[in-house]
Amino acid sequence: MSGILGGLARRSVVGATRRTQQVRQFGHGHVEYTGAEATLRKYLPEDHHIVLANLGAVVGIYAIYKMTQIGKKPAPEPAAPAAAPSASDAEIPSLLDEGFEEFAKVPGNIEKWEKSVE
Repeated sequence: MSGILGGLARRSVVGATRRTQQVRQFGHGHVEYTGAEATLRKYLPEDHHIVLANLGAVVGIYAIYKMTQIGKKPAPEPAAPAAAPSASDAEIPSLLDEGFEEFAKVPGNIEKWEKSVE
């Protein structure tokens, strides 16, 4: 029986030492702020207040930027000048070129193209 009572006595001693230990919550003590941070802490005393203020500032700046961009369209690119049809055999465009349709609309150019293909 002394074995059982001895075990209980040891457990109660170990439990007693655990109960008397200081519980640490890793907090910090009171800090005295100076300068700009003291002014900031007067209006935003907690750390999470500062985080929320920064987040609000970023969202606010983005919203203002987006509101100023509403209705603005990018400037249109100037249209390329249309190629003037030419009568010269040296300037006959390829069938795959963009200007071939305009070249083909001019009377007599199809015959010139056919001769250049032969």
